[in-house]
Amino acid sequence: MPGKPGIVCVEGAQEPCEEFWSRIRKLTWKRILIRHREDVPLSSSASGSQVEIQKLRKFPALEEKAFDVHGNRGNHMDLGQLYQFLQEKGCADVFPMYFGIEGR
Repeated sequence: MPGKPGIVCVEGAQEPCEEFWSRIRKLTWKRILIRHREDVPLSSSASGSQVEIQKLRKFPALEEKAFDVHGNRGNHMDLGQLYQFLQEKGCADVFPMYFGIEGR
């Protein structure tokens, strides 16, 4: 989600996710941190774990979400719309972790 606040959600096997974080952390951010992380144990076979990962995905396609913009410079997203989006994806429980308020 671009603007303020900005959120990046990364799904996949642990090693590629950690590599992604390593690369994105080096960019010129004012501040970026991992607020929440979920590690899910998978079966030991490579093909089986790939199938499991696909079943666990909440965001099957790469997409940038931009909700109604607010603020005097047009850089603050509508958190209510973000909450609704997360609720549709089954992730509404992370909203209070990120923003410290209950979503509506």
